[in-house]
Amino acid sequence: GVALFRGLPLHTANDFSRFVDNAGLTPMAYKGGAALRDNVVGNVDTASKEHPAISIEPHNEMSYTHPYPEKILFYCLEPAGPDEGGETVMADVREILRKLSWRTFGRFYGNCHGGR
Repeated sequence: GVALFRGLPLHTANDFSRFVDNAGLTPMAYKGGAALRDNVVGNVDTASKEHPAISIEPHNEMSYTHPYPEKILFYCLEPAGPDEGGETVMADVREILRKLSWRTFGRFYGNCHGGR
């Protein structure tokens, strides 16, 4: 699920870092992923340094780690302008998987498992 909070008194990356630190969550560092990110402060990283024309499709964040993240938090400091990108798509990939045809699922499975 997704929860969207608006109007919180969070105006800087430091504010968001303090919010995360006090939320009772166990933070994880971003390791081993393909995204180019910079650490801003504390447990706050940039989302991506990719060119706005690059689309980052729905994916399982850090699914290659053990344990994998149970929750992911986003904070928007500077909204993107019109036609500048910046959208973050939220999707339940389990639901997407359930909706795939067996043929399509088989193609993905084969690509991930050496064509088997």
